[in-house]
Amino acid sequence: MTIIQRAIVVILGLTVLVGVVVLTLERSQPLKTERSLVKSSPQYVPANAPRIAFEKRVVDFGPVRPVPKLEGAFIIRNDGKSLLEIQTPSADCGCTLASLGASRLAPGEQTTLPFTLDLRGMSGAQARQITVSSNDPLNPHVTLDIKVDVQRLFSIEPTPLTFGELHVTEDTNLTAVVTRLDGHALNITNIVTSSGMTASVGAPMDGDPTRVPITLTVEGRNGARQVYDVFGVFTDDGDLLQPVLSSSVSGRVLDWVYTTPERIFWGVPYNAKWEDVTNLHARTFQVEAYRDDKPLKILGVKANITGFEYLWKTLDNGKLEVTVRLVTPPKQAAHGTIQITTDHPLKPIVEVPFNINVPQPPPGWN
Repeated sequence: MTIIQRAIVVILGLTVLVGVVVLTLERSQPLKTERSLVKSSPQYVPANAPRIAFEKRVVDFGPVRPVPKLEGAFIIRNDGKSLLEIQTPSADCGCTLASLGASRLAPGEQTTLPFTLDLRGMSGAQARQITVSSNDPLNPHVTLDIKVDVQRLFSIEPTPLTFGELHVTEDTNLTAVVTRLDGHALNITNIVTSSGMTASVGAPMDGDPTRVPITLTVEGRNGARQVYDVFGVFTDDGDLLQPVLSSSVSGRVLDWVYTTPERIFWGVPYNAKWEDVTNLHARTFQVEAYRDDKPLKILGVKANITGFEYLWKTLDNGKLEVTVRLVTPPKQAAHGTIQITTDHPLKPIVEVPFNINVPQPPPGWN
């Protein structure tokens, strides 16, 4: 065989090989397309499967006046061709569900899902959700929405009520005006305070039956303290157990001698040596007398546990500053009082409560 003949044979062989490869690729391409179509096809659902349906998935009560509760219901229907089995529905906080009328629905049957919405203390736009699960293969979990806009029916001004500072020998009255916003006459039947503070109801203002003043009395003689009192206003057409509105009274009743702050606190880290965290050692508070032109003197400072050092000085504004250093922290959490002895004739001793938090290291900590 000549060289030319051999070349022709090689060329023919390559041509055949290329043709085989092209034919193979063309035949394999439809198979890949078929596989991709199978993967992208929707989930197979039997023609006789159950299908859960609802008359509506949103219950919107719209604007409502403040009421303790609202009641409603969703209607559930089986639009499929086999038995629909409904699991026990679940709801957000503030929404109570009654039992389903039926949990198994034949094709074409329906049932109700009653609910009660707790609106006590609520105002403004509110939204709750109920989740219904079933054996519907296309919609195994459905979310139902409940909406309501609780209109404000009453207002109080000012709010909150504050009195700043008051002495133990003094009382003060704080007045606010309660207004009914729907135009009807306001009849306040009671005012309840968290600490038993005295409260009273006045006559309608300027002959307007929708605006009524209330007065709360803070009595200093009940002792030096931080005051934060929550009070509720009740009316003749409201809930007997739930006030139509709430507010608060705050301020501080001062003794003849008092400190700022009233309480001090230490935190002892478990992951560092106490001598290495000197910035945590000292606590400072000021001591002053109530409306006293005579300079106050400190005669001594001590605590009911050991481990402290004390330093005090007079500031440029005439107040006394006390610095307490925790030199040796306790092994366990401790609390007590730091006692300051002064030369004030009516309040020779003032006490500052303290807490020392000593957390225990986690297991395996070295």
